[in-house]
Amino acid sequence: MTTDAGDAEALVERYLALFAAGEIEAAARLLTPDAVLVFPGGTPQTSLPDVAAEVDRLYEKVAKRIDRTWTATTPDGLVVTTTGHLYGTSRTAGDFDDVRFIDFFTIRDGRIAAQEVINDAAAVGVVPPYRRTAADF
Repeated sequence: MTTDAGDAEALVERYLALFAAGEIEAAARLLTPDAVLVFPGGTPQTSLPDVAAEVDRLYEKVAKRIDRTWTATTPDGLVVTTTGHLYGTSRTAGDFDDVRFIDFFTIRDGRIAAQEVINDAAAVGVVPPYRRTAADF
């Protein structure tokens, strides 16, 4: 199945909306079986429910305001990049707004094969600093 840039961007928007709504099983169906998810802290994960549990541990609620989206063709597939700001309520710091983020999604065969999330939440004190261990390297 081929995916064009518009389809890839719509897929990412749907995935983010489902994840933000807590519909983790529906969001997971948009991933390839071998999808790799890398969130702040840098540890690759393969389980969207585990990612959702970690997000729930850090935030009472969190959502993204997407400012820009663009798509490029790469040897690994289409890469959709979104940038914008996080807002919500942190379990440790309370309400927050305007925390920068950038997400990279690799799309293969109409599904998300990889997601990498980078944000300033720890840098601005919205969540505790990420602690990496030797096992992360």
